[in-house]
Amino acid sequence: MQHSPTPWTCDDSEILDANGVEVADTWWGDTGRERRVADAAFIARACNAHDELVSALQDFRDDLFNLKNSDDLQHIRNWLGLAEGRFSAVLAKAEGK
Repeated sequence: MQHSPTPWTCDDSEILDANGVEVADTWWGDTGRERRVADAAFIARACNAHDELVSALQDFRDDLFNLKNSDDLQHIRNWLGLAEGRFSAVLAKAEGK
């Protein structure tokens, strides 16, 4: 079964899917409202970044496999620059920036 569609958003401690349907609520526990809201935001941010992070890591792994025997240093430098940009963008999303 497929998980609820992303992007997920938060309404206080509720986590809502792309259709506005509640996926989860962090209301439980004695952590206080501020912590529950922060937890909901963290969960949504992590779930929203998951697919892009996995894809970037898979591509990185595949590219490294193809590059490991390359003697073309300029090609390797170019690829590293592209990889750095992609990872920076995905990490910024995961960090909520």
